[in-house]
Amino acid sequence: MPVPFQNLWPRNLGPRNLWPPNKWPPNLWLPKLNQLFSLVLPQTCPLCQSFVKGTGLCPNCWQGLRPISAPHCQACGRPLAYAVLHSVCAPCLINPFNASPIRSSYCYDEASKGLILPFKHADRLDIAPTMATMMAPHFKALAAEADLVIPVPLHRTRFLKRRYNQSAELARWLVMQTKIEIDFAPHFLVRVKATPSMAGLSKDKREHNVRHAFRLAAPASKPLIADKHILLVDDVMTTGATINSCAQTLLAAGAGRVSALVFARVV
Repeated sequence: MPVPFQNLWPRNLGPRNLWPPNKWPPNLWLPKLNQLFSLVLPQTCPLCQSFVKGTGLCPNCWQGLRPISAPHCQACGRPLAYAVLHSVCAPCLINPFNASPIRSSYCYDEASKGLILPFKHADRLDIAPTMATMMAPHFKALAAEADLVIPVPLHRTRFLKRRYNQSAELARWLVMQTKIEIDFAPHFLVRVKATPSMAGLSKDKREHNVRHAFRLAAPASKPLIADKHILLVDDVMTTGATINSCAQTLLAAGAGRVSALVFARVV
């Protein structure tokens, strides 16, 4: 009986990707190159560029961030002013998300934008390891129960313009940093609908824009996600319409359960 190719992936080469065995995953050399640079060049804060000991943000930049901690909704992760019955917020009781639980590490505000926007729009891929470290506690808790990590995909036109998928970069660094034994599948889900920028749109308009926007990359992927717990990774959650649409697609394809992790969410 042939051994599944994902079990043949050398563990010392980073996270296992569900790629064909004759394809070499891209960007595999970047972590090693970063390690080499860290020996030669001093570490700096990715926001203000001041020198720091180790990696991550400097104390001044840390102070502006608002982490999301308990009490929060156990379903969508929305921060709550006080603990409520069953720890589920009213919107989730009325209209629950297709993905649950959803966890967010930080509130989306001016401080978190200082990390997200350069990483997303200015080729600041060097920020990804720092953001992944900040997401790691939630990732460890969610990945412990999941079978597969799938980043929210970009449409091909936006990918060609940006040249990388920021959600895939976060997911890749999370798997590598935490060293959790979980499969990383960056190409299982594709975005087939080129949605316009949704900044400033209402929840209803966002849901309309992403309706039928995602599908499995290939029918052959269905057996690999059947009855599996899928963990989605994204950078920002505004209304949750994108995560909801991705989760709906995965559940319709046979996934058993979908949860999600984002760096920051609008509150």
